[in-house]
Amino acid sequence: MASAWRLLLGVLGSPRLPAACRRAVVRSAAAALARRLAQNDARAALAAPYQLAAGTPIYLLDGFHGGIPFWDWLLPQEGLWASFLWPAVGGALLRRGLPVTLELDGYTFEALAERSPGTLVGLREAVARGCVELVNGTYAQPFLDTLSGEMVVRQLWYGLRAIEQAFGARVTAYASQEPCFCAQLPQILRSFGYRWALVRTHWAAFGCEPAFDAPLVRWRGPDGSELPAVPRHSWQGYESRKEAQPGVVRGTLSGAHASHWSAADLAGYHEAAAQQGTAPALLSKLEDLAPLDAPTPQAPILARTEGVRLSSLASYCEAVLGDRPLESLPSWQPAPDGFCLTLPWGLEGDRLLAAREAAEAALQLAERAAAVAFALGGTDAGAELEPAWKKLLLGQHHDLQVCGPWRSAAHGKSMSAVGCDLCGEAAAGAHGVLRRALAFLLRQGEPAGLLRQPVVVFNPHPRPLRALVHVPERGALYTGGTPLPAQPDGEGMLVLCELPALGWRILDLRPASAAAEPGPADGLYGEGRLSAACSEGRLTIWMGDRLLLHDGLALSYALGGTRFFSRAEPGAWEVVGTGPLFTRWRARGSLGEIRFSQELTLYRHLPRIDIETVLDFGDGALAGPQPEDGEGYYTRDEEKVCVLLPLGRGTLLRSLPFLIAEARARRFAMTGLAAVEGEDGSLALLTPGSRGCVYDPDQGLLQLVLAWSPRRWIYDGGGRPVLHGRHTFRCALLPYEQREEALAGAELYRLPPVAIVAEERGPVGAGERSLLEIGPAMIRLSALFAHDGALYLRLWNASTAVANVELRSAIVTPGRWLPVDLWLRAEASCSDPFTLSPWGVRTLRYAGPEIRRT
Repeated sequence: MASAWRLLLGVLGSPRLPAACRRAVVRSAAAALARRLAQNDARAALAAPYQLAAGTPIYLLDGFHGGIPFWDWLLPQEGLWASFLWPAVGGALLRRGLPVTLELDGYTFEALAERSPGTLVGLREAVARGCVELVNGTYAQPFLDTLSGEMVVRQLWYGLRAIEQAFGARVTAYASQEPCFCAQLPQILRSFGYRWALVRTHWAAFGCEPAFDAPLVRWRGPDGSELPAVPRHSWQGYESRKEAQPGVVRGTLSGAHASHWSAADLAGYHEAAAQQGTAPALLSKLEDLAPLDAPTPQAPILARTEGVRLSSLASYCEAVLGDRPLESLPSWQPAPDGFCLTLPWGLEGDRLLAAREAAEAALQLAERAAAVAFALGGTDAGAELEPAWKKLLLGQHHDLQVCGPWRSAAHGKSMSAVGCDLCGEAAAGAHGVLRRALAFLLRQGEPAGLLRQPVVVFNPHPRPLRALVHVPERGALYTGGTPLPAQPDGEGMLVLCELPALGWRILDLRPASAAAEPGPADGLYGEGRLSAACSEGRLTIWMGDRLLLHDGLALSYALGGTRFFSRAEPGAWEVVGTGPLFTRWRARGSLGEIRFSQELTLYRHLPRIDIETVLDFGDGALAGPQPEDGEGYYTRDEEKVCVLLPLGRGTLLRSLPFLIAEARARRFAMTGLAAVEGEDGSLALLTPGSRGCVYDPDQGLLQLVLAWSPRRWIYDGGGRPVLHGRHTFRCALLPYEQREEALAGAELYRLPPVAIVAEERGPVGAGERSLLEIGPAMIRLSALFAHDGALYLRLWNASTAVANVELRSAIVTPGRWLPVDLWLRAEASCSDPFTLSPWGVRTLRYAGPEIRRT
């Protein structure tokens, strides 16, 4: 069967096979597989049921995972999932009428409703009868701990809406085959109306979660939210089926494969559950909805076996809880480090992660600018931005990340390249909305007359800023009759500008009379927090009395037992740009076979060091652990191409979705910020794409994974995913005193103010305007957007203390905001909409009088 399945995929994927032949083969193969599955079920109906020990029954969740992304892209033009897997395998599951759980993404349901609505009819009926349980609910099944908190919310918001529109049914249970969990999930799921969760990773090659021995728990998040959940138990390990993908560090969860559901295995699990206090136990599996693992061959027999219950997740939880109050369940709050990710960091230079970050920033900028314009009488751009958001969400699909080198026959390029294209399209759509919103703001207020070339600068943050802004054209910028400090930067220039909170400022661009004096490169930067000196090609940067960098950032990697360092042949640093706002140094060197260049930029008024590293792999250079290095070779992150960051010794912090967590693990993932707070100062690393880190607490050294170039990857589709060509990586170092400075600095780095030059000259509004200012400092703005004709705010309390939100505005009435849940429906249980619990998240809808549109 396995060889026949591989042969079929090979034939169908051949570019030489005419499309008409491919469709005929697919239809014939689907019909043949459906007949074979029906015959197997008929034989199973005549077989004797298993004999298990009497007593507490054992529950079985027969679940399947998958969807259109990846599977449909294996074939050119026609999809494999929609035309073969679902008609044959899905049809068999529906025909059986047994309880089955489906973890399919919102995108799949949305696509099926559009392309093949007839395939949904039987599934809708099965959901309505209660035979089929839908779980997860995200739009594209991402690895949640690699996303910002706002992106986790968007994944569920768009995904749940797509599923509800397809079925008219709500998803109320969360489960996942992959390690798609995060510490703050109880708070997020509760606000979306979820009732249950299954906190287990079924295929754990890329991550796992802590175990807890109780059949049902109250899963508690850092903010205090609780959700009834089924945990993984201590007797459930990950040693089975590792041979399915050689090289992985973990395999399939105990009891999570059809081969684990023999009479002897079930009896053993039954006994283990009784001994460890986890009875009645739930064995759950979420296998790919594809041969050879679907449908479960022995499910019809197990349905007739005494002592066994085929069950949905919701039915199991309801049976275990019974009439008891939720408070009777044990509370379980796993540490954030308990949710471990062992993703192949650096695969293909993590280019997809960087593309996702760029697209998210573009969408946030556009959405906030459009919301400010909407508040002043502009149009609601929510519907226009929705397709762009969905492209980004699809680009976050876990298969596009870990199976990145696999070739998509439907697109003629790798899976990760498809993801990058989706992110590029999302960013392009956002840019169009942004330009129109800023053009609208340019005309607001009393006309100020004609400017030579109007420029509007938008601040997406809810606090006033003195910020550096990149203007895409060169010249002299004036406010009134006063020129602003400026310095050429690339094709445009950087300008130092005072900006109002969540507002804009209009400037006048005029021809520059003369170039600015370059000024000395050595000296103080960051308003005196940093100092730099370059002598005889050697560059040193100090943070007060602490030597921070010596000749830039070191790079390293290991290959075949040999370690390579960039400082083996140090390059000479040269000044490539200096002036009143910043100085930039550059050096070139080699790292083994990899050539590289590195640029460091220090700013006079901003305490931040920007680092850009360009690695040139030429025609292809191996770097980092290789398949011959043994089990878990892809987890040996310290051997990959890393930048070595001297953050120092102290308390290590990392950003996670809606959480700044203290990290105790040596290897960890973060979502853009890692920091060390110590006696000799606090220093944060900011990065717009890279996620994998290794920290040595004794040396105070953090290694950030930039790239990994293996000879072969387990999901490469037969290709050679060796890195080649030039890859650019960016990060920044930020000294800080208070933690809110680090958060504000990270947000400014990720989402800087934006400027556009008016395309047409004409009357413009005067001065500057602000929609809304938010305090105190630890209240962060997660989102500002318009939806269905209403204005919304989403706020996050990024601290361990209860916080009272302060809103100030001359345009909207600050006290007239109504708390709503993440569905954007009224939240009647909230007593005070302006009080946030530690790490709490709240969404507010403006419900005041008409916004003053002066």
